[in-house]
Amino acid sequence: MAATRPRRTPGVNGPAARSGGAGRDRAGGTPDPRLATLYRRPGHLLRRAHQVSVAAFAAECGDLGLTPAQYGALHALAALGEVDQVGLARALGLDAATAGQVLKGLERRRLVERAPARDDRRRTRVRVTPAGRALARAAAAGVRRAQARLLAPLNAAERRRFLALLARVAFAPERN
Repeated sequence: MAATRPRRTPGVNGPAARSGGAGRDRAGGTPDPRLATLYRRPGHLLRRAHQVSVAAFAAECGDLGLTPAQYGALHALAALGEVDQVGLARALGLDAATAGQVLKGLERRRLVERAPARDDRRRTRVRVTPAGRALARAAAAGVRRAQARLLAPLNAAERRRFLALLARVAFAPERN
């Protein structure tokens, strides 16, 4: 009989649950059963997964001085070429104000350049600089390691399924 992996409920009985923190017993073991309803809520689990993701990114790429949003912007600009700021914000799933802050930090470090569009001076065009491309390339290995850390509790089939389901949620048309 083939060995099977025990079924885990994220945030309830997986490795993240054993890491301690609020709602966990004093030894950092099992989560407080009184919070089981919270630990089954998708919003809570997504927020917690985001925290784990950001921590993994910081551990792997912190020495580069990049945030996940800044890396995303550099990566997108390297792939898309010059785009308008609104299109970049949309591609990254950011509101205009947040995208502006991300770009301001990158522009200060001369990793991106912003300029009014030639055809419509009201729009701002953005492009990655050679230094920005180099930093994105330098971060790529760390990003891969951070992703591996995040997905470590899952086997290969579970990873593919998790990412497919997460993409369906993340890119579903907005519902009112």
